[in-house]
Amino acid sequence: MTDETVLPPSLEPEILPKPVPNTERGWAGVTALVLGLINLFAWCLPICGAPLSIAGIIIGFIGLKSPNRGISIAGIVLSVIGLILSVIATAGFISLWASGWFQNFDPNQFYFQ
Repeated sequence: MTDETVLPPSLEPEILPKPVPNTERGWAGVTALVLGLINLFAWCLPICGAPLSIAGIIIGFIGLKSPNRGISIAGIVLSVIGLILSVIATAGFISLWASGWFQNFDPNQFYFQ
């Protein structure tokens, strides 16, 4: 016979699962980063750029309490850059509108005939 001893089921060591990190707010960092990346393309449209920037900043601050803190910070930075560019684009559009630049604008000049 073999010298192996068999332990009763109550004395066998338990295999415990690995602890799962708290990812309740893990979605917020990734969402802030995605909104920040979209803002880099949508900043020239004030109706899209500014609301997405503000949403990205708010969601980024929510995500600062998650394990993905670096991703949240990157999302906040990109959203702030998008907000600044959106404000500059809006100010430029308003100044062009106020100066009367659009009154002399002829959209037909861009069509090839």
